[in-house]
Amino acid sequence: MKSIFRGTGAVVAGYAAMAITIFVTFTVAYLLMGPDRAFQAGTYDVSSIWIVLTLVVGWSAATLGGKVCSLIAHTVTPAKILVAFVGILGAAQLVIALVMQPAAPAERLAGEPSVMEAMNVAVQPLWITVVNPIIGVLGTAWGSGLFKNSW
Repeated sequence: MKSIFRGTGAVVAGYAAMAITIFVTFTVAYLLMGPDRAFQAGTYDVSSIWIVLTLVVGWSAATLGGKVCSLIAHTVTPAKILVAFVGILGAAQLVIALVMQPAAPAERLAGEPSVMEAMNVAVQPLWITVVNPIIGVLGTAWGSGLFKNSW
């Protein structure tokens, strides 16, 4: 019974580490960069710098989440569950992105959108939405050491 709680806690802690890392990093990055460097000129399409940041932060956060899960769990099963959870969430986000195209204004409005507004109106290329779950799954598996173990 104790191992179930430990495993569940490991999955929750690993995912929390990922979510917190992503939220804090992107919030700070947006505040430092401002909308003129986070978005392409005059639009809500994310900039090339933001795309690169997305890939780097995604990999780093996933690796950290896998490592946290692995350090707490001491077994591979919770790490496998976290990898599956990250994959399922990523697939769900992809389906949502395909079904519901973002309704961002064609042109960026005057003024600087807040961090929360920017998160709601940012438009990223579809390929990022496809690649993010892959990065999440591979990064989480890498961080947790699953590539060293057999599935």
